[in-house]
Amino acid sequence: MHPHESDRNEAAIYWTAVSLIVCEGLPIGKAAERLGIDEELLRGILHKRQMISPYDESPTHWSSSLRRH
Repeated sequence: MHPHESDRNEAAIYWTAVSLIVCEGLPIGKAAERLGIDEELLRGILHKRQMISPYDESPTHWSSSLRRH
């Protein structure tokens, strides 16, 4: 697999998981189940992507931020 392809796959998993967690209110375990991947793998991806995110807030805080406005 080409290195950029794995980055794109990871990004797709990350953003799909964020959508499931924030928009649908699923816990990480249920989001992982829906995506068909191991929960620990998803947690690792979420953690890694949050560390490189240009935003100060994590995806779990986005939903609460949206509710305040």
